[in-house]
Amino acid sequence: MRRIGWLAALAFVAAATAAQAQGYPNRPIRAIIPFPAGSATDAMARIVSAHFTKVFGHGLIIENMVGATGTIASRATAKAPPDGYTIMFSTNSTHSANAYLYNNLGYDPVADFTPLALLSRAPHAMVVRGDAPYATFKDFVAFAKTNPGKLNFGFGNTGSLAGGAMLNAYAGIKSAQVSYRGTPQVATDLLGGQIEFCVMDVSATQEHIKAGKLRMLAMTGVKRMEQFPDAPTMIELGYPEFVLYSWNGVHGPPGMPADIVATLNQAIRDAVQTPEAKRFYDTLGGEIGTMNAGEFGDFVKQELKRWEGIIALTGLPKQ
Repeated sequence: MRRIGWLAALAFVAAATAAQAQGYPNRPIRAIIPFPAGSATDAMARIVSAHFTKVFGHGLIIENMVGATGTIASRATAKAPPDGYTIMFSTNSTHSANAYLYNNLGYDPVADFTPLALLSRAPHAMVVRGDAPYATFKDFVAFAKTNPGKLNFGFGNTGSLAGGAMLNAYAGIKSAQVSYRGTPQVATDLLGGQIEFCVMDVSATQEHIKAGKLRMLAMTGVKRMEQFPDAPTMIELGYPEFVLYSWNGVHGPPGMPADIVATLNQAIRDAVQTPEAKRFYDTLGGEIGTMNAGEFGDFVKQELKRWEGIIALTGLPKQ
């Protein structure tokens, strides 16, 4: 009788667990965003949230946890319960570059997370003010070399930091870096003349470029962006190794159940295929992610290795 009771209890627990998994998610999911409202990462999260509301009846509770290029948000996510109700919109900053930029990162980009899905990857744009005294990238480099130390570039994440540092290294110029809490603030100060250029995704600058207030001199992909066909690639300009992409994905805490991972992966992959998402990613010149969770995990490991080389090239010091 005791054995029958024990088996019955196990069956009950298994049934309850299955029922819970089938009903997932049965409440809103907390989504930690490592960058401020107005950033590309934040915008992507809101697109995914709208799709989740349609599919599950529950959207995302957006929490912008800004600071230290995403390390604060990453640490919080790594310590969250692995029940599927806390996820993080991760980037090449949080899960690639930061590993080589911080002495005390406080988390392992691989071991302390469950990879869920890749959202997209996109090239960067090298942008200056529309009334700057250099109309082309060649003019910019000539100006920088004749005015050493007079140019500053802004960055709001490690991707844009690496972009500015790579420009210094490849073009042989000297410019100083200015840190911001996010890319929208970089665009604001570029417009205001507090900095002279930036190298980052175009989400925060595209409308100003179209209006003529800012000018794109180059971009870091392997081919030109359809939205800005006049901006040459760095490869075309004579820098064949200057290729830089930012990526955005979704991670959860370590140890998440496989069925919940599969549910989230499919929902996120469906979200980036919606017309709203495609319109948004088109503005970034981005490629939409189609990886399953395991493939995304392998991608992150490859990106860690790639960013190790980028940081070594630029000589950016650890903090």
